Amino acid sequence: MKKMRFVLFAVAAMAAASCAKELAPENGKENTPAANLVPMTFTAGTEATKVALQEDGKTLHWEATDQLKVFDGVSNELPAFTTTESGASVTFAGQVSDGAAGPFYALYPYQAAATFGASTITTAEYGDVITATVPAEQTAVAGGVPANAFIAAAVSDNKDNFTFKTICGFIKFQLSEEDAAGAVAVSISGNDLAAIAGDVEIFFSKAGTEAFGQDYVRGATKDYVTLTGSFKADTDYYFAIRSNKFASGFTMTIKYADGSCKHVTTTQAAPQTISRNMVMNIGKPVFKAGLPNDLYIAWQHGLDIDVAGQTFNKATYGDAKLIKKDDSSSTAGVYIIDSGFTFKTNYQAVTEPLIIFGRYNDRSSGLTIGKIHKLGGANALIAYKGLNVTWDNNNQPFQVTADSECIVMDNCNFNHIRNTFITATVSGASSVLKNVGVTNSEIKINGTNKAAAYIFLSSHTGNGIESFTFKNNVVYFVPGTVTAMTDFKAIEVKSGTSGDVIIENNTFDKTTIPNSAFVRIKTLNGQLVIKNNLFNEVNLTTMNSGLLGITTTTGTIPTSGEVSNNFYYKADTENTYKLGLATAGLDNLTKKYSPQLALDPILTDWDPANGKFGIAETITYYNSGSGQNITVSTAGVGAQR
Repeated sequence: MKKMRFVLFAVAAMAAASCAKELAPENGKENTPAANLVPMTFTAGTEATKVALQEDGKTLHWEATDQLKVFDGVSNELPAFTTTESGASVTFAGQVSDGAAGPFYALYPYQAAATFGASTITTAEYGDVITATVPAEQTAVAGGVPANAFIAAAVSDNKDNFTFKTICGFIKFQLSEEDAAGAVAVSISGNDLAAIAGDVEIFFSKAGTEAFGQDYVRGATKDYVTLTGSFKADTDYYFAIRSNKFASGFTMTIKYADGSCKHVTTTQAAPQTISRNMVMNIGKPVFKAGLPNDLYIAWQHGLDIDVAGQTFNKATYGDAKLIKKDDSSSTAGVYIIDSGFTFKTNYQAVTEPLIIFGRYNDRSSGLTIGKIHKLGGANALIAYKGLNVTWDNNNQPFQVTADSECIVMDNCNFNHIRNTFITATVSGASSVLKNVGVTNSEIKINGTNKAAAYIFLSSHTGNGIESFTFKNNVVYFVPGTVTAMTDFKAIEVKSGTSGDVIIENNTFDKTTIPNSAFVRIKTLNGQLVIKNNLFNEVNLTTMNSGLLGITTTTGTIPTSGEVSNNFYYKADTENTYKLGLATAGLDNLTKKYSPQLALDPILTDWDPANGKFGIAETITYYNSGSGQNITVSTAGVGAQR
């Protein structure tokens, strides 16, 4: 931290000429390139910083690498003033416009994009302003303030003296040895997402005698600050922020080199506003492993967010837009929907990433799919997380029209599904969807919309997928105009190829499992894993001898995987329906027939639409080999809620 006093000394009279093209005026002042310059030197001193919250004062020194940006009222493009010295008092050398009479204005550290001009706010108090940036990305400095974030400004009184004022307040913290090991970034945000970094206008009084105050340039703010670098345990570090109170508390996160993270969130407001030149010491916070509850803060802090096995972050996909009202869009991007609001996406021809999360990952944020998403292109992908999802039409919500990246979803509630969920059925085309993943979600098949046959993923005419993952989901049928389903397929790839197929720990309620097509794939090049699934009240009217109908129509069959520990219940039959492996040659798989349960595993409070998943603690089935009833825990069977 530096609160700096500059003293202006000798002015040389020798002029230096240069040529440059003219630029248009900016902010009411001439933005003339530096021409006809004269040498000038500044002698800069320091004074002890004013600190608060019982912090000790300290004196900081200039470094030989420090630079100033000086404004002379004629040009915004003067060369940087530099020093080759270090210490409490050093000399800066540079040039100002020939004939400039002052007062002179200065900004530390040097920012090439900084400008000087008239205030955009017309009041009797505000005079000229320096427009500068409090950076959101700062470099961690052990025991000190980041050099690029120690923003200070000054105006000369008589061309001889500058008294600098710092613009930022500071948050001081330490990390424990455990928290510091492997850390590459530490970030902070107010829970109210107040602007703590970004472009600012530094106001000077109308008389031009002092730095009067500051405000943000609209639309150019940041709601986070991130320190990057390596971190030492039990060592002071500082965030530099614009004046803020953190009225709703704050969230800090740590990102590690291996992609993992920790967080700490407090809802307590700071005891007073962290104003300019003030230090708030928060000591050594106690962090928890994992993401914070607020996914918007997690994203802005650059943390990795998992969606069904795929990783998404700001470094790859850019800043997120926070949706804080009912809104809609027809474009790609990263959207995070605040709790209680609904966002409608009409992005139809999906060629770029469409990433939509609920802010708190609790499905309190609504998403409406207004048009069918038609994915086509190497960058085409869709990722949903923590949402309550509906759509406006009775067609399938997702289509693949050309090679595309992925469709992945986690912790979502899907309402009113009528037909195929994802389809790749482009006539005459051959496309590959790299990854499909759905995890920790509820999928409602609505009989009111006349859903009788349903396919989660259907791929035809040469199209295929590289991997299909379906884990820890509840799929349930709600009777309506159609009272019972006639067909349910998890995945059907009729003429394309597939990589790994993983269907694990799901609960299927009142869905029909056809003998030949629960999984139907022509060429399966990866492993096949279907295990720990629970099928309740399945409609067996179309069944022959197998419960799970796994078929590879022709071509390659899987050579590794596991099909075991699946269970079903049907009240009105005593037949023993086995795990139907319709294709020969699957002997390399671990296989176990799917037994019928003696009792209904679904309890009376089963109501997935309202978040109730009443499942018996144990299930009992008859083991024909031993001739005995076997009771097992449901802790590892079906969707875990």
